[in-house]
Amino acid sequence: MKQIWLRRLAIFLLSAFAAAGFAWLMWPQPVLVDVGKVSRGPMLLVLSEEGINRIRDTYAVSAPLTGLLERSSLNVGDKVNAGTSIVARIRPVASPMIDTRTRLELERAVESAKAARDLAQAEVRRAEASVTFNQSALNRVRKLIGSNVASRSSLDRAQLDFDVSVQTVATAAAQLDLREHELEIAKARLLPAAVARDRITESDCCVSLTSPVSGSVLRISQPSESVVSSGTPLVEIGDIYRSEIAVDLLSADAVALQAGNRATLSGWGGSHALAARIRSIDPLAFTKVSALGIEEQRVRVLLDLDGPPEAREGLGHNFRVIVNIVSWESPDELQVPVSALVRQGDRWAVFLAKDSYARLTNVEIGKMNDKTAQLIDGLSPEDAVILHPSDMISDGAQIAIRREGPVSQ
Repeated sequence: MKQIWLRRLAIFLLSAFAAAGFAWLMWPQPVLVDVGKVSRGPMLLVLSEEGINRIRDTYAVSAPLTGLLERSSLNVGDKVNAGTSIVARIRPVASPMIDTRTRLELERAVESAKAARDLAQAEVRRAEASVTFNQSALNRVRKLIGSNVASRSSLDRAQLDFDVSVQTVATAAAQLDLREHELEIAKARLLPAAVARDRITESDCCVSLTSPVSGSVLRISQPSESVVSSGTPLVEIGDIYRSEIAVDLLSADAVALQAGNRATLSGWGGSHALAARIRSIDPLAFTKVSALGIEEQRVRVLLDLDGPPEAREGLGHNFRVIVNIVSWESPDELQVPVSALVRQGDRWAVFLAKDSYARLTNVEIGKMNDKTAQLIDGLSPEDAVILHPSDMISDGAQIAIRREGPVSQ
């Protein structure tokens, strides 16, 4: 009997332990959660977008005339001074090569010019002979006038003939000079290109272009010797210490900004952020296609850099930067972590961690950044809210705090 009783007692104890273990396994366990505190403090709304640093005023030096541009002696980054530093030199273009037909035409043009010159020389000799004759006739009439043999009108006619012959000589001489020049032009067209280039004197060459401003060479469009036409860009110059930031923002974001808003620049390669302020916001938007193929309306915003130029040493023209513009700020706002917010229909709510239970509480939210939201109503400072609530959290669920984090989480 004693053995039977002991056996029954053992079975009973095993059954009791099994039932207790099963009950313990089936008993609801509290959900481990992370919580954050509602607190007061400064709050910022920041717009972040990629922008470029660019020189405020760039100057492009262009060729004022067509000619042979000499090889540039400058390098990109060289310093130049306004009015003294030569940035480009242009020489006259060499004469083109002459083909056989053109050479024959030019040789005949030389012969024609020689014939015209000979004709002009003959005209000069004829005019000079006429002057000699009219001079003798005028002298004879003057003697006859003294003897009262010739009339006064005869003297006037002889004087007129002499004056006309003198003018004829001058006209013939001018015509001869013209023909001489035409002959020189015809001969010059026959000169080989190398000879024509050698005959250019130092006074004829060159056109030297100086820098319009003091600064650095940003770009050399024509580094090698080449023939350029009038208006061809040659060199781009600017002062790297007079720069600005250009950023294209969504038009909906730009509406909230105004001139004077402060900003910081990051991602430019330096070890510290740079301070800047908005100078102007363009009143005209433009369409820009995003990387996802979506058409967006963008607005160009320009910012001026604060601080000494030495603080941004190495930041060059068209360098990429990350622009963080403060669109709104407040020194003291009640805030709740964004990670604690859940949607309840058209309203916001949070799970309040209270007495080891989750309590769903509706809240009124104002402005929101990527970390915190402005709390208008619904909670009090130091209230603990559940961060990143999962689908295991519901109103009235038992919870256990795993970690308590700051409001910025």
